[in-house]
Amino acid sequence: MDKIISLDFDDCMYDLMELNINYVEYAYGLPNIDSQIESYYWLYQNFPDIGNVLWNNVDHYTQGKLVPGAKEFYDKLVALVGEDKIQIVTSSMPDVIKEKNQMIKSFGFNCDVVHSIFNVHPKYHFTKNTILIEDHMGNVRDHILYNQCYGIVFNHRKLNYIRTQAIDEFTYYAETFDELFKIIERRLMGYEKM
Repeated sequence: MDKIISLDFDDCMYDLMELNINYVEYAYGLPNIDSQIESYYWLYQNFPDIGNVLWNNVDHYTQGKLVPGAKEFYDKLVALVGEDKIQIVTSSMPDVIKEKNQMIKSFGFNCDVVHSIFNVHPKYHFTKNTILIEDHMGNVRDHILYNQCYGIVFNHRKLNYIRTQAIDEFTYYAETFDELFKIIERRLMGYEKM
């Protein structure tokens, strides 16, 4: 069946940023670095070992939690469109894919999961004809440009650089799951056009 919704996982449903913050504080002695982040690639550019030590390491990557309200939001989406119409499209590093799939299922997300491998497959290849919910403005931009589809920037941590980019590009934007659900619901009911 055709998908309607494409959900990003990291930092939309899963609080990877909390793991990032804890890692940088532990490894570098720098607390609360989230207020200093200036771009999507800032963490990797400033702490390049975070890729192998955290993001591509099953023992560390799987220690996080869902963003508060993520499961409830997902359940509302399932009630709205059906689980078969939802997919998670997540950027993944190769060594965590198997366990990431298991973790996603253990959280109660039973939709299809697609992995967009870093530097191999861009996400927009997998998000055609769907509404994309994503924290990375570049992925939303590509989705809109290449797929001519609707995208929403989700910024549950209220990071300034994400808010600024979304506003500057006049992109649909939400900071809470309630706001996000209302945008999706209006779009699916035909009240908003791309």
